[in-house]
Amino acid sequence: MDIRTQFADLYLEDQLPALEALTNKEFKLFPSQYTEVFRVMDSSRSIEQDAGVGQFSLFEQTLETGGVDYDSLNPSFPKTYVHLTFSKGYELSHELVADDKFGLADANARALGRSARITPEVFAAAHFNNG
Repeated sequence: MDIRTQFADLYLEDQLPALEALTNKEFKLFPSQYTEVFRVMDSSRSIEQDAGVGQFSLFEQTLETGGVDYDSLNPSFPKTYVHLTFSKGYELSHELVADDKFGLADANARALGRSARITPEVFAAAHFNNG
């Protein structure tokens, strides 16, 4: 007796590119919004560290013959940015993919793409929502 798992390249894995295409299509359906509010930079490290430079104090009123008040910049608070990793997946049985009359496999792929697009938006908006 022949069964589908004997011919995985004909019945099972060939569905993966189609599902991946649906996931990517759904992901690209809405442009990201958080990049309009936040400066996003690439990184190849697990963390990034930054230190700012403070400000000069306000000018002081002086007389015509008065001296100049000199100031110097001081370092401000150091910042450490820790990168987060996100992941999500779903499982489908071989039989579900083969007998999928109602488009459940496609719906899962599209839902995964939407979730991937929405996740960074929600995390970015939390800065404003949770102030």
